[in-house]
Amino acid sequence: MKSTPATEFQENEFEEWDKEYIEKPDPVLLHDLMQASSSMKIKGLMELGAERMASLIRGRSPDEIRKLFNIKYDFTPEQEEEIRMEMQCSTFDFYFKY
Repeated sequence: MKSTPATEFQENEFEEWDKEYIEKPDPVLLHDLMQASSSMKIKGLMELGAERMASLIRGRSPDEIRKLFNIKYDFTPEQEEEIRMEMQCSTFDFYFKY
């Protein structure tokens, strides 16, 4: 029977724990967890957090995402239009400038 090196075993154990742990927190706690893992440079946990975050927002409208993360939307209609115009210009520049 082939033995598994201790470091490989530990890495696999942490990966399984991370996967289970990342499913549990509410979206705001998940955001905090991602910030902490980024600060501590825990790449695997950052990637799992990003995957989980993406699964939470995939297919949702902007209003649903704001509600999920308790984000206050306080732009005036004029500010919103200005942002939309800037985004259109930057997208245009990205595709056609380079």
